[in-house]
Amino acid sequence: MNPKGTPPPITLIPMAPRLKTLDGETIYLVSDGFPGADHFLNQIAIWFQKNKPSVKTVYRLKAGALPDDDPKLWAEIKAKGQAVIMAIGH
Repeated sequence: MNPKGTPPPITLIPMAPRLKTLDGETIYLVSDGFPGADHFLNQIAIWFQKNKPSVKTVYRLKAGALPDDDPKLWAEIKAKGQAVIMAIGH
């Protein structure tokens, strides 16, 4: 007998399709609260302002720790955003 047991099956979820362009789109910059993530995401926002001024960036801090769900944030992103860059600390 294997003391590790039998792991449950894994359901693969494909990544979202890549956008054809970022022009005119809204990108959410989401932090999980790891120290320094806000500064990192701010640098990304500055890059977009300089290099892709038609792209709107929105910074949000996710509620709870990394594995915790944040239904309110996910609903906002689905309603108003086209892409997400998430800073995940270790």
